[in-house]
This record gives sequence, structure tokens and C-alpha cells, in this order.
Amino acid sequence: AFGNIYEKKAIDYFDHDEFKMSEGKVSSHDIVFTKNNVELKVEVKSDRLSYKTGNLCIEVESNGVLSGISVTEADFWLYFVINPNGENTIYKIPIDILWELTNRFINNYRFGGYKRLSKMVLIPTMLLHEYIV
Repeated sequence: AFGNIYEKKAIDYFDHDEFKMSEGKVSSHDIVFTKNNVELKVEVKSDRLSYKTGNLCIEVESNGVLSGISVTEADFWLYFVINPNGENTIYKIPIDILWELTNRFINNYRFGGYKRLSKMVLIPTMLLHEYIV
């Protein structure tokens, strides 16, 4: 439910003629925007700890199976860093940049999520200032 709130907010950050939210549990993207008959797939993430840690948390596998960025078909990730004081930061990151950084920091990972089964690469937000919306 928390993530759905930010998926709906993501609609405001992409120029589009129309959009379609993914239905069910689609792991490759959350929204498809269409502008001038060109599709753009977007993955939306919302994170309540990044404001403390100074890292974006990028999932690469879960329970030993590739997931997250490893299976995405998205062209962009829209990443909401949620700060309880209301000063949220939003990153609009092209997937090729996110892949490059994920590979660069692949050894900087943690396990978390449900039963700590998800492997997540930590990327310092200080490297992403140019992608702040």
C-alpha cells in the first residue's frame, strides 16, 4: 500500500499522453507512459531509510533469484526518498546510469526485506545529485 501511493505520485513526473499502471505483481516495471506513440517504462521506488543512510537501496536478487534491477525492463527508476519532516527528495534515474552504479558498488550490499532474503546494493546519494527532480 505504501508503494502504491508513490506509484500514483509518479504520474506527475513524466510528460505523457497516456499511461498504464502495471496490474498484479509485474516485476519488470510499474508504469508505462506513452507520448507521441513512444513508450517509456518506469519503475517506482519509495524508501523511508535513505534520508538517514545517504544511500539508495537497489535490489538485485531475492531468495537467491534475480529480482529488482536485475530483471527490470524500465527505462527510468523514479526513487522517492521519504523524510518524516516532509522534505522528500526524488531521483529520476536513467536505467543505464543506475546499472553502471549498481555494478560499481556491487560489493557494497546488505540483506533486507521480508526475512532478510533480498540482496540490495547501496549506492551513495551524493553521486546522484544531477538526477534530483
